[in-house]
Amino acid sequence: MTLKLKEPLKEYESDIRELYEDLDSSLDNKEALLSEIELIWYSRYGIVDEDIVEIDRKYLPTIYQKIKSVQPDIAEYFKAKMIAAGVSPTVFS
Repeated sequence: MTLKLKEPLKEYESDIRELYEDLDSSLDNKEALLSEIELIWYSRYGIVDEDIVEIDRKYLPTIYQKIKSVQPDIAEYFKAKMIAAGVSPTVFS
């Protein structure tokens, strides 16, 4: 991994961990949840690194399932955004 890539990777991991830890408080507020999803998409977009796959597998399935249990329409939006950002669809299986 190059030095240039370390900062975006650390930023993404920090953002995704924060969403993971605070998700329960955002689930009922669609605007806040959509804002968090956009932030995660923005920090994830374009990072291609083997370390990111581990981060994706650690957090994304649980985040997706929690969102799906309360806001199914937003869960599908989240999944589509993450796949568009480079996440493997298998992470959500």
